[in-house]
Amino acid sequence: MFHRFVTKDIIIGNIPADILVWDDEIPKAARGPDHRKLYLSVHCCALTFDVTNAASFEALDKWRARCLRPESHTHPSTRVLPVFGVPYFEVSAKESTNIEEAFDIITRKALARSIQHGPSPSFPDLPRWRKTKEKEKFM
Repeated sequence: MFHRFVTKDIIIGNIPADILVWDDEIPKAARGPDHRKLYLSVHCCALTFDVTNAASFEALDKWRARCLRPESHTHPSTRVLPVFGVPYFEVSAKESTNIEEAFDIITRKALARSIQHGPSPSFPDLPRWRKTKEKEKFM
């Protein structure tokens, strides 16, 4: 199976989070039979584009629709919860600019959304918070 992965373990508040980032724009011929298994524990999708490539920007609508399409998830526990309200970040891997900041806010919003909806079967150890102050520190 051909995928480019980047992983990072972080702590948000006192909760450990594993970030796994992969490039999903892979030709169908290069996808293995286990390609769909990558989505089983996805909690959010970050859609990106290249500011020097108009086609990558225009493809955002297609990718957004793909992430939100209910039939692309065979079980409710694998459904990606939409996390909106993430500000625009202009990042540069080459210059190492705004990457940490972008992933920090994405992870915080995804975690806050998971807390609101309770733990999922793929993330069973996530505690349920009842106090507003505890929720606010992740939002």
